[in-house]
Amino acid sequence: MSSSSHYAHSRPLTVAIPRSAFATGPYCPRRPNLTEILANTAPPPWTLSAFMAYLSQNHCLETLEFTMDASRYRKHYNKMIARSPQAQISPVSEECKYVKMLWRRLLEAYIAPNGPREVNLPSDVRDRILSQSDLYSPPPPDTLTPAVEKVYELMEESVLVPFLNSLCPQTAHPDSAYDTSDENFHSHTRSYDER
Repeated sequence: MSSSSHYAHSRPLTVAIPRSAFATGPYCPRRPNLTEILANTAPPPWTLSAFMAYLSQNHCLETLEFTMDASRYRKHYNKMIARSPQAQISPVSEECKYVKMLWRRLLEAYIAPNGPREVNLPSDVRDRILSQSDLYSPPPPDTLTPAVEKVYELMEESVLVPFLNSLCPQTAHPDSAYDTSDENFHSHTRSYDER
């Protein structure tokens, strides 16, 4: 055996090729974060409408709807405060009645136990919000902040990665990105001592 043939067999004779066109690398699209998706600034295929469709298919659209309704409540509450002289809320005004109706709907749909669109919240967060249900005027939007944060956390931890993977799969482990099922791969990558 010549010395050149000795060196030729000490290296693998095959090259592993990524399984997927979406494997990590310089030409792969950057995966968006939840904020980009919810702001509808994420690149296709990760649009807000695709995220909503995914949530609907997986029976968890209420999480997104809750955050949107909480945002709407904040907008109307702030508008009501801005129009009130010296930030005094008149409970008999039409605007106040409307904001109270939005609050009641949020509680009944998303916060109250066994509500039609109940979101998964820790009991201490839920109880704090429910204790604000019979007030003279609608509570400030910051009352909902702990619940909104929990729901965002839930979406990031439980829904975001499966959604991203459903449209553009990536492997969780770098080693699994390569096809090692070919018998020749194993025989050509043995160490020198094994041969």
